[in-house]
Amino acid sequence: MNSHGPFEHPPFHDALLNVRQRRLLAPAERGHSLGNGQARSGQDSADQRGDVASADTCGARIRHTKKVAPVASSPIARKLHIGCFDVVHDGWLNTDVTPHMMVARVPGLPQVLRRAGMISDERWEKYSSGAFKQIRYLDITRDLPFADASIDAVLASHVFEHLTPDEAQRCAREAFRVLKPGGVARIAVPDLDQEIAGYDAQDPDAFLFGLLQGRERSTSRHRHWWHYNETSMRALLRGARFEAIERCEYRQGRCPDVERVDTRPGSLFVEAIR
Repeated sequence: MNSHGPFEHPPFHDALLNVRQRRLLAPAERGHSLGNGQARSGQDSADQRGDVASADTCGARIRHTKKVAPVASSPIARKLHIGCFDVVHDGWLNTDVTPHMMVARVPGLPQVLRRAGMISDERWEKYSSGAFKQIRYLDITRDLPFADASIDAVLASHVFEHLTPDEAQRCAREAFRVLKPGGVARIAVPDLDQEIAGYDAQDPDAFLFGLLQGRERSTSRHRHWWHYNETSMRALLRGARFEAIERCEYRQGRCPDVERVDTRPGSLFVEAIR
């Protein structure tokens, strides 16, 4: 679990999400496509346009006019990395919903928040490296803005536990839809069997905090909403129409660049082939 500063505290995180972040970060227009050049019709909305946007952050009014290219227009979108947060892989379309993307694109704002003690040392390193500017907005609880059979690989590392079961099922179905025949989805999650095995009856609060990633009532996506072992992950993927499903070892499997895109040893790794 990564520690976070005040900027990443769930109430503050929720406040940023509540300023219509989808418009701030210019998500893909539904009419864009990949691979076969066929657009998906009838699904464009104001939430999916790169409009000029403004937001109240720390009591200050911020206006940001620079548009961010839609995710579906990216030339590297054949390999899709969802829920990346601050982990950026070269050669992949790295996507997330983190407010850090908005902050990184407002000149001077990261420095202001840093001086105010609202960005941790760990996170500041990512700002300094430019990682957050490389991430595109993509809400995986909605339909993915890609054409059918247009993606070679989908990577989801420690993402599905942050979704409700219904959201995870929808995301898995969308991954199946956008993958090309023979394409691979690689999913890494905390292994529920290992989590349960580590339960200490003398310290139940620590166990629950680790399992849920928080104590307070919040809609923040920092929280964990569900967990999986191999059996339940296989069931989730079968429900999304995947048939070839295999548990893998760390940095082993059919996923492109698997030797470098796996970053969480000890996880449950599962690959599903379209």
